Amino acid sequence: MKIAVIGAGAMGSIFGGHLKEAGEDVTFIDIYKEHMDEIKKNGLSIELPDGSTKVIHGINTATSPKGLPKMDLIIIFVKSTVTKEAAEEAKELVKGDTLFLTLQNGLGNGEAIAEVVGEEKVLLGVTTCGGTFLGPGKVRFAGKGDTFIGGLKIGKERVLPIVDIFNKAGLPTYYRDDVIGLVWDKLFINVAINPVTAITGIKNGELLNYEETKKIMMGLVSEAVDVADRKGIKRDKEKVYKHALEVAEKTAKNMSSMLQDITKKRKTEIDTINGKIVEYGKEVGVATPYNEMVTYLVKVLEKRR
Repeated sequence: MKIAVIGAGAMGSIFGGHLKEAGEDVTFIDIYKEHMDEIKKNGLSIELPDGSTKVIHGINTATSPKGLPKMDLIIIFVKSTVTKEAAEEAKELVKGDTLFLTLQNGLGNGEAIAEVVGEEKVLLGVTTCGGTFLGPGKVRFAGKGDTFIGGLKIGKERVLPIVDIFNKAGLPTYYRDDVIGLVWDKLFINVAINPVTAITGIKNGELLNYEETKKIMMGLVSEAVDVADRKGIKRDKEKVYKHALEVAEKTAKNMSSMLQDITKKRKTEIDTINGKIVEYGKEVGVATPYNEMVTYLVKVLEKRR
């Protein structure tokens, strides 16, 4: 299968590298030229959870979709702030049966892609795999997790071949017809952890050391669950909050993606995480003062850096 990975950061490189290793025809498309050049010259180096390293050669690389062949699958891994732009640029890679898959953080990515190519071409997914970008041509794979995929308006029969390809590549993947609910479940975790770590500058596990950070997390989760409820996604607040604490403990040594962005002076995904809760809250009549406050604070940090 001809697969394009648009946005070959940590997660894009990890997924694309595994798919290439399993025999798929993979092309990385990323504006970070030094990263693309290093992979083309010396291969993609993936540091594995056990401390060993493997290098994957033969990945096609490009800084733009222009001039590339048509693709069977286009995986979007860019920052959610530029999802629609990435889909627009990828249009020239599309043929009749091309599918798009988003495994990004935040809400609204599938809808943004669908605005460009139509709902009948869009797959949604969530993954618990973790990774860190180390430098040009180098990423760290924090550990395998499960990946779940479903379609916006795509039947199971078209999704299962993609699920099979991912499993063949050693990425445990499952079909789910309730994938939108799973996207919300992942959002709840990001809503609770990402902005608090970005603002305080602490790692995930340190959130559990302070009653103040845990109270903020509970406030963020409570509002998000109330908004989700009005949108037809029913969840128990206490269970969601408890799960967020469990994830923080399980990933204790990790810097959240939002904290990494702040540290590296990059724009964050706050608008599609907590900012989306604020936006949806206004639509459905739910007050979201916790999420509004952390959104403003993260935006201040972005502007300062």
